[in-house]
Amino acid sequence: SAVNALMTHSSKPEFKSCPTADVINAKDTFQPNTDVVFAAYYSDQLNTQTSTYSVLRPDNSVEHTWTHNATNGPYNASWWYWTRKVAATGVTGKYTFRVNYEGKNHDHEFYILDPTSTNTITADNKLKVYPNPAKDVLYIKGGTADMIELYDMVGRLVIKAEDVKGQLDVANLSEGVYLLVIKNEDYLQQNKIEIRR
Repeated sequence: SAVNALMTHSSKPEFKSCPTADVINAKDTFQPNTDVVFAAYYSDQLNTQTSTYSVLRPDNSVEHTWTHNATNGPYNASWWYWTRKVAATGVTGKYTFRVNYEGKNHDHEFYILDPTSTNTITADNKLKVYPNPAKDVLYIKGGTADMIELYDMVGRLVIKAEDVKGQLDVANLSEGVYLLVIKNEDYLQQNKIEIRR
């Protein structure tokens, strides 16, 4: 019996019959006071096994906690989801979705970002991003970005890239304003970027 994955979603995942593609709705960045769908995916889950879920704020205080049993198990494969409003008080930063299952913690990190700020960060801006507005390329100086995600203003992920060094190609994006999220092991940096041609 095992936890295969913990995920956060913008809405309930939709698992379709073949050959239709599944609609996962996976998302790791949200605005304050937003409904977040939390999902846990298991293998070989027994009805006697209790899962204790928690949503932890950036300071590790508990925002939500609940328990669940798979009462009609056992299941070879199972998944469960719940919707909770997160960051109603406006606290931004790195949050953790945690499940304690069979005495072991499993964590999934997600971020609550402030969309009204041009730069919302958990540490000083460590990487310089320019030009802004950009045309075809964004230059990233001051180090390597472990992960870069670029979202349009309705929250759709339009670019995701790992180990970005030096530049990010944005030539295929439409003109408009985007939210750039840079994730490194010890900090999160957020910048609003405009694409203009």
